[in-house]
Formats: sequence, structure tokens, C-alpha cells
Amino acid sequence: MKPSISRRPPGCSTVRVTRLAALCLLAGLAQSLQAASLQGTVVDESRSPLTGAHVQVRAGSRVLANAATDSLGQFLLEGLPEAPLVLRLSYLGHRSLRETVTPPSLLGELVLASVALEPGELIVSADRARPTDAASYSTIDGEELELRHQGQDLARLLDGTPGLVSFSYGGNPAGYSEIRLRGFDQKRVDVQLNGVPLNDPEDHYVYWVDLPDMGSSLVEAQVQRGTGVAATGGNNFGGAVRLSTGFSPTPGLGLEAGVGSFGTRRQALTWSSGRQQDGWQLETRFSQLRSDGFRERSDLSSWGLAISGRRSLPGGGELRLSHFNGRQLSHVAWDGVPLSLLEAGQRTANSYAAYPNSVDDFRQPQFTLQLTQPLGGWVLDGTLYQIRGDGFYETYKQGEDLEAFGYQPWTRTLEDG
Repeated sequence: MKPSISRRPPGCSTVRVTRLAALCLLAGLAQSLQAASLQGTVVDESRSPLTGAHVQVRAGSRVLANAATDSLGQFLLEGLPEAPLVLRLSYLGHRSLRETVTPPSLLGELVLASVALEPGELIVSADRARPTDAASYSTIDGEELELRHQGQDLARLLDGTPGLVSFSYGGNPAGYSEIRLRGFDQKRVDVQLNGVPLNDPEDHYVYWVDLPDMGSSLVEAQVQRGTGVAATGGNNFGGAVRLSTGFSPTPGLGLEAGVGSFGTRRQALTWSSGRQQDGWQLETRFSQLRSDGFRERSDLSSWGLAISGRRSLPGGGELRLSHFNGRQLSHVAWDGVPLSLLEAGQRTANSYAAYPNSVDDFRQPQFTLQLTQPLGGWVLDGTLYQIRGDGFYETYKQGEDLEAFGYQPWTRTLEDG
């Protein structure tokens, strides 16, 4: 029998084997990546499951996954890299748990120890979403806010939350900025700070720039997508943002300073008395922020002040007084860069502010008095507040009539003698 003669080019079989091996290697790699998961059960000290506990996985400062436990206290996170990661668990009224884990891993039961809440630490609000509510929301706790905050405005601090994007007119994190929630502008987003509306009563706009460095005082921020559980205001069609400030558990004096790109400088001085034996606690913060801005003539100079005090009342109640103030002096950079200049590479152009003194100078102080008092199975919650606006902006208009600004034309005749 004659041996068969192959007409395949030399090396063809080797090429096919190599390709097959490469495909098998890629398939095995993909399978190993999909198999990298974390699974566990969050319970309290009595081994009862904690429903709705927050589960977060980080790689350094980057958040890889967020989830909540189910009715059995269980969670399953998939698609994680096989590398050391930081797992953080938190639940209201319990101490947070932080562990370093390497997926894939079955963690079993993870116990969160209960911790007693001081009177007034829990702010009761019907507009705050809970795990049992039929609402889509994201809650940013104090630890996450501390990692994010670098002196930027609140709008920029919330950037990256699911469904929310933000931008600043000057191109830097400070100065005039806006948010978009589910595609709606901030006139359709109900924003509250400690239950006090921040939307302007006249135009429903939110002037984040009037609260410089407010992120230093926040202990929680919640973004609700859609109408959700927000029951106040007619401008919550796009969603709601709930911001809460708090008090330091220990007395102390702190000083922060930092520098950044575009000539940004920030200094902050904080002081807390801690909880006194008579039930009083006082806190204050003073901040200064300056920036040259990314765009031409978009520099900013601002300061912010926060003074808060609280007094414990019999029966677990609390009386709280707060004053937030600040002044922002910024050059006008409200208009966008024309397409012709963008195509020419002039991304920092600000031709609409050719007048060197086109500035916006404004203050919006806020005074708040709040009472929270448990009454059996009910809670009495009352808020009295005042918000004032004071300031101006200056610019140059060419070819405009006085009537367009509300002035009536007038003439004056000068006579000899």
C-alpha cells in the first residue's frame, strides 16, 4: 500500500495546534475571571440575618462592586479579579466591618456588632429611602465622602453616583457647577440639606457655589433616582438629593491644607467641643478656597463657614441650631466655547468674558432651628429655617438698550446760567 501524500503546507498542523492552545488558554482565563466571586452572610451577634446591609468591594480607592444583602442576609458578588481586595460591610446601628479578602472565596457568616446610637444621631426623615422602599437610590456614607472630598463643590462631589453626572463651567472642581440626574437638569431635582430645601424659591436652581467646602461637614448623601419617596417640592421629577451633616464624636481642633492643578489652594480649620456633660455640643468650620480656573478668566475666591450646636432633651430628643454661610467671588465663565475655537485647539477660551471685571459676587446665608422628639411610637420632627440671598454680578453688554434691563429712557437738558 502506498503511503498517502499530504498536500498541506509545511507547518500547517503546528499553526492549528498553537491556535487551539491559545483559544483554550483564553477560555480558561475567561472562566477563571467569571469564577472569581465573593459569597457570604451578614448577621448580628445573635446570628440573626441583617437584611439590606451594605456590601462594598474596593481595590485601593476604586470601588469595584456595591450590593445589599437579601432577606436571608446573603450576598454574592461575581466578576471580581483574583487579587487581594478590601471588603466593607455596614448596617445602621452596627459597627462597620472591614476585611482583606481574595476571590474566589466563601466567607461564611460575617458578624456585625451592635453599637448604641447617641440621642439625635439618627435623623428621622420621611424623604429618606430605605431598603424596603420601592425606590432606586444610592447612599454614600461618611467614609466614602471623606475619600471623595478634596474641596470640590457638592455637585462635583456627587459625580459618578449611578444616574448622576456633573460639570463645572470653569473646568475645575470649584466654582459654578451643575448636575444632571437621569438626564434632567437640577431644576427638576429636589435637593435638601438636613431637610431644608436648597432649590432657589424663584427659579428652582441649586447654587452649589454658595456653599463652599460643604463636603467637609457631610456625614451622608443619598441620591434618589425618579420620584421615589420624596414627598416635598414640585421639582422632584428627575429625582432627589438628601444631604446630612453631623457632629464629631470626640473633641478636637483640626487644620487642613492642600494644593491642586490650575492654581487651586484650600485651607480649612475645624473645632469640636465633643459632647459635654450638660448635653451641649458645638462645632465650627471655616474654609478658604481659591483657584485660577481651567478656562481663561474663570478664577474663583471663596470662603465658607459652618456653625452647629445641639442640645440633648429628655426622652431621647434633640434641639439643633445651624448656620451655614459663605461668599463666592468668581469670574464669569457661564458660556461655552464656540465650536470654531474648539476646532482650533483653544479649549480654554472665554471670549464672552472679554471685560476683565466680569464677576459674580454672591452670598446665601442659611439659619436653621430643628427639633426631634420621640413621643411613644411617634416622632415629632420640626424645622424652622431662613435663607437669604445677597449679591450681584457685573459684566459688559454692547449694543443693548436700557429698556432690556428695566430702565426707562430719560434725557436731561443743560441750560446756561
